[in-house]
Amino acid sequence: MGLEDTILKDTFDENDVTVNEGETENAEVNDKQEGITLEGSFILNFNTSVRVAFNVRNDMAQPVSFGKVPLVLLNGQGKLLGRQIFSLDKLGTLMPGESKPMEVSFKRRNLRVTNIKQDDWVIALEVPSGFDQIPNFMTDETYKRLPAEEKTRLVHLLQSLPPVKETSVKFFPFRGWADYQAVHSMFLIRNGLKQDVKIDKARLTVLDANDRDLGSVLFELDDLLIQAGSGRLWTFSIPKSQLNLEGADMTRWSVVVGTQS
Repeated sequence: MGLEDTILKDTFDENDVTVNEGETENAEVNDKQEGITLEGSFILNFNTSVRVAFNVRNDMAQPVSFGKVPLVLLNGQGKLLGRQIFSLDKLGTLMPGESKPMEVSFKRRNLRVTNIKQDDWVIALEVPSGFDQIPNFMTDETYKRLPAEEKTRLVHLLQSLPPVKETSVKFFPFRGWADYQAVHSMFLIRNGLKQDVKIDKARLTVLDANDRDLGSVLFELDDLLIQAGSGRLWTFSIPKSQLNLEGADMTRWSVVVGTQS
């Protein structure tokens, strides 16, 4: 079962989104990210190596396992500090929602610095070189502004998702976050058609932790282009002033986008 099967809704408002052709469906984005997450625990600088401990979490909808994978060390600004290939088969199979600890040692010859600060490092799965030029993804300013970790997560998400049917346009949740002014939802929109699609409008509805409808907003997208066989990221920001937040449980929230063929 693909990831999209777990988040697509059964019904949608046919007046919400207009595209030039093809089948589209509802999708939901929430404040929990989907993908493989590496979270650092500690780092130790030795004379011949740097020891790194981290947790690997599977936030995808299906079990995953690892073989040999390239890992990178970055600083807070995304600068590369080191790179090395490791075998992570000791993790075994990670079930959905499961997290396991792991430790690896970067050899000095694979590091670009002599000392890594305890409070300024990140470990991540490496983004494959040349990703900006892959034919099935439209890079734009939204993608370019992503932190290195998010670009890595996007790569592995694209690799893990099943192909889009040739008759479909799919909205897949990538990120969700909120601040004092708005609720923000970033979607990966994939076009399985053999021709370009232009999306004119989209209506987004916000639900709280109890699936209570807090309100919806209609977005004018000015013929947002999704090229044939490609995907792109798009962020929607819903002002809180347009939502009924009185008594809402925002410990967990979701956004549903309605679409029309």
